[in-house]
Amino acid sequence: MIFRAASAGQLLPRFSLLLLLQLTLHALISKQSILDLGIPEAYERISFALLLVCFAINLAGYSLLIALYRYSVQTIFNRQLPPTLRDSLPSFSVHLSMLRPLEIIFRYITSSWRVLPDIIVLGEVRCGTTSLCQHLADS
Repeated sequence: MIFRAASAGQLLPRFSLLLLLQLTLHALISKQSILDLGIPEAYERISFALLLVCFAINLAGYSLLIALYRYSVQTIFNRQLPPTLRDSLPSFSVHLSMLRPLEIIFRYITSSWRVLPDIIVLGEVRCGTTSLCQHLADS
């Protein structure tokens, strides 16, 4: 599930894999510094800081993903949540492949810096909204 989403270019699964890699590297660095193999203490501190940052990104992303999953199942699809974690894994993996929680967090944080549209044109199908938009763009 995570490998498929990571290969599709989504950031949260990539950060999950990066967290596992960083955890392994930090364990190796800590073990070598305990054995006094000559690794400076600064490398261990940097490794720990990167581990914390990666963990915080994963925590924020999966927290938002779980909240969006619960909301979409209950509100959008008008269904009850699956009773067990095992039952919810197939639909949760679909949500993981569709939603991009880190992108949502980034868009929310940077929303104040983006430009809002001057006008919004709403209309039904075949009522002339495209012609109106072209006329407004030309004038």
